[in-house]
Amino acid sequence: RLAQTLVQVAGRAGRAERPGEVLIQSQYPEHPLLQVLVTKGYAAFAASALPERAATHWPPFGRLALLRASSTQPEAALKFLRAAVGEAGPLPRSLQLRGPVPAAMLRRAGRYHAQLRVEGTQRAPLQRFLTQWLPKVEALRDAFHFPGMGVFHFAFVADTKSSYLPHNYIPNCVAYSGTHDNNTTV
Repeated sequence: RLAQTLVQVAGRAGRAERPGEVLIQSQYPEHPLLQVLVTKGYAAFAASALPERAATHWPPFGRLALLRASSTQPEAALKFLRAAVGEAGPLPRSLQLRGPVPAAMLRRAGRYHAQLRVEGTQRAPLQRFLTQWLPKVEALRDAFHFPGMGVFHFAFVADTKSSYLPHNYIPNCVAYSGTHDNNTTV
């Protein structure tokens, strides 16, 4: 993801006859993968990163889902995610829950953030698990009085009952107006 972001930013730094320059500030400038990306480009980076991802079953060789929570109270997000773990029930052998853990940047914009990762080696068992687990997580969300989320970017679908359509959003919901390139609308 870091490599994709750097390549995307670099691609926007300058247009046509106006070349741009990208400066990277890093706590680990000597990191081998960063060095490969900077000196040899994205293709070489991907070639060096893929064997590591294969060994650890990370995408594209494995499947991940991330449940995030945030709250104005330090322990509330972790408490919610612990309750979500309790609702998971027995997992198929191909799935593992990791966490919950505080987010790498614990506090942002006056809120405390935490996450819970679901890892799987195959897509189908992960999808089956999420299909049965997410309604329980949504019930927990409501019990904890956490807001839901909607994304306008995906609201253009033929199915009029789609949960992505604004008129089908749940009450107490934060709506995002697309991707990271757009401002958030509440």
